[in-house]
Amino acid sequence: MQDMVSIARGRSLLYLWLSGLFLERPNDEIFRRFSQKEVLTFLDGVFQDSKSYLKVKDTLVGGDAQEVVTEYEKVFGGKGISPYSKDYLGEDSLELVRAFYESLGLNVDLKELKSEDHVGLELAVMASLCELEADELESGRLKEAAIVQGSERAFLEEHMVKWVKDFAKAVEEKEPDGFYSSLAWLANEMLELDLSLFEEAVQREESQ
Repeated sequence: MQDMVSIARGRSLLYLWLSGLFLERPNDEIFRRFSQKEVLTFLDGVFQDSKSYLKVKDTLVGGDAQEVVTEYEKVFGGKGISPYSKDYLGEDSLELVRAFYESLGLNVDLKELKSEDHVGLELAVMASLCELEADELESGRLKEAAIVQGSERAFLEEHMVKWVKDFAKAVEEKEPDGFYSSLAWLANEMLELDLSLFEEAVQREESQ
């Protein structure tokens, strides 16, 4: 049971880290906060073979924050790349996201975001769900934990994996080998990894 709790909390940390890098405008303080040794040590173990992760890590640890600010404005500013799912899947996807949040009882603070389907916000919601799953598991509420897992998988399969890869491709076309290109591809890798964990769990259950 403790292993399941640790996995859920680890997934939450990964999603939260990715989310923050999309939601926070880059500066020296953000670089320091997101490159803390204990966090990167954990990430190293998960993404050790990922070129995208190494690019993001190297930039956070030894890069120039001002250069990333410039890249941020180039990629996302003005008529740049949209980080909103509705621009890849259509307006219906925004209604799906809103309905999903409402079903969870989430009150989303958009702050400066245009709508609830921003990639960083969706990753943050996944982080919250993983943390809730861990809490339910730790409290022995297995049925409730299974319900939360179902919500996570549904959001991944029915929404996130349907657009984040296209988002990553668009960012890469705008700024090849850039920080945000690598970050977008890393987010896609995380979604695919997480979905594979769910599929493996189903296969184990079917084989028992």
